[in-house]
Amino acid sequence: MTVLLTAASRKRKRATAASFCCWAVRHDLLGANPMDKIDTVKVPRTLQGLAGRAPRKPPQTCLDLPRGQVPKRPLADLVSERGQRIPVNLPRAS
Repeated sequence: MTVLLTAASRKRKRATAASFCCWAVRHDLLGANPMDKIDTVKVPRTLQGLAGRAPRKPPQTCLDLPRGQVPKRPLADLVSERGQRIPVNLPRAS
């Protein structure tokens, strides 16, 4: 069975083998490092973690609301949208 590995996995495996061969050469177990003959693996630099995410909606501010309409808890809403916790239980804005 053939297992196809990603470039990052191949690079990590090659680095492990190269490190072991370096150790073996230092301790006179190998005459030369055979990993010097093998090219390094190139890993493309991408932002794959951010590619699948939906764009974040900016939090609503008092400036975005029509005149005379003020949210009841602008600071608490801003903090909760950013994923932080607040110790006070304030009524939710409807």
